[in-house]
Amino acid sequence: MIDLTLADATGFWVNGSLVVDPGGAGQEIHKIANIVGNTVTIATGLDNNQPGGTPVIVFSPYPWIVSPLAPGASQSLINQETGCEMPYTVEKGRTLSLIQRAIFFSQDYRADHYLDGNFVMSLTQPSGFFYKQDIVGITTKMLDPKGLASHTMRSTFTNIGTSNLVGGEDDVVLEETVGTPAFPTVKTVKCKFCGYEWDVPIDTTGVNCPKCRLLNIYYNLQGLRET
Repeated sequence: MIDLTLADATGFWVNGSLVVDPGGAGQEIHKIANIVGNTVTIATGLDNNQPGGTPVIVFSPYPWIVSPLAPGASQSLINQETGCEMPYTVEKGRTLSLIQRAIFFSQDYRADHYLDGNFVMSLTQPSGFFYKQDIVGITTKMLDPKGLASHTMRSTFTNIGTSNLVGGEDDVVLEETVGTPAFPTVKTVKCKFCGYEWDVPIDTTGVNCPKCRLLNIYYNLQGLRET
């Protein structure tokens, strides 16, 4: 049963399940999100609805801030650490599990999920709040618990309503090593504005694109772990 109560959604923003902790070399927490239309979310704190409810676009250096979705339009989730759209690649020797999801959309929507390019499942939900922890339905452990091969994970959201969709979607995933060396110390980020990609230290947050010089802001989730 899906609980769309405001209390659950508010609980996520105020008292989430992640705390700052040194963690271990074998685990990383990642947040993958698609924030549509700059409404109030944990990611931005911006309200992009003018009086009368007309969605507008507000400039933002956060790569996961995208335009409202027109009816029938789809959007892949965006990695909040790198600015790159899914699919997310899970390297050989690792596993990836979705452990937390929070959604608020103004229109009815469909969520489609893929592993290694193959369709896995689809969920159709009405507009409103949705929050869930410890989701076990989407994980590479079901297919490859020992991480013997690399895999890709992709989630898309489609507006099946009658008006432009605004709101936010936020996933937290746990990536774990399976008998392999620790995670790398660099990451490849993508500029929201010109699309240029380059390598930066893993803990980089705000950085100006070396090509177009505009500021991009990414999350640093090192040291976060599930509680």
